[in-house]
Amino acid sequence: MIQSASTSALRAEYLRRLADKPYFAANLGTHLNLFGQHPASGWAFYLLPGSAVLELRGGSAVLCGELPGGDAGGDAREELRGFLQFLHADTLRSEHPLALDGWRPAAPLALWELSRGRTLPLPPAPPAELMLDKAPSMLPISRLVFPDSDAEADEFYSTACTALAHGVGNCRALLHAASLSAPWAAMRHPLPNATWPRALPTPPGGAGDWPGGSS
Repeated sequence: MIQSASTSALRAEYLRRLADKPYFAANLGTHLNLFGQHPASGWAFYLLPGSAVLELRGGSAVLCGELPGGDAGGDAREELRGFLQFLHADTLRSEHPLALDGWRPAAPLALWELSRGRTLPLPPAPPAELMLDKAPSMLPISRLVFPDSDAEADEFYSTACTALAHGVGNCRALLHAASLSAPWAAMRHPLPNATWPRALPTPPGGAGDWPGGSS
């Protein structure tokens, strides 16, 4: 049976199922901590049969874990299919391939993870003409990260501002002639010292190895 993670015990179980999965813990776990007690936020979190959890926002869903096997698994998949249809979800990302009637798989998404105990190396210092802004405005950053989708930019802006306000995120920007050149975002919870570039346009002067790889 699908259960809403609406109590402290169910939210703890939701996080427990994510504990050994760094990518999903950093994303779904952080979203639960930020929005799990605020139904009006538009985020929703559910425990599914087996070891699976589900995150929903708008028409997008993310599933982590596995549904049970056998007849119970068939019933769980049918319940999930009807649940997603009822909530008008049209996109589902899942940790493992999942066969649902009426859904067709799209291209697989690659997921890279560091070995336990390791962290990403710090990038080299940027060129001297770039200035580091440790507290940039998130509005222009959201438009740079998602230049082709106002909806995705607005969602990123809302989530990022909430994370920053609750102390579970950091954002840094590199400015060139007082204009935004490249933003970086780091999520502190629950993966300390992990940093991911969210957008990396070509640096002034052309392509190169700044910062953290060829652009």
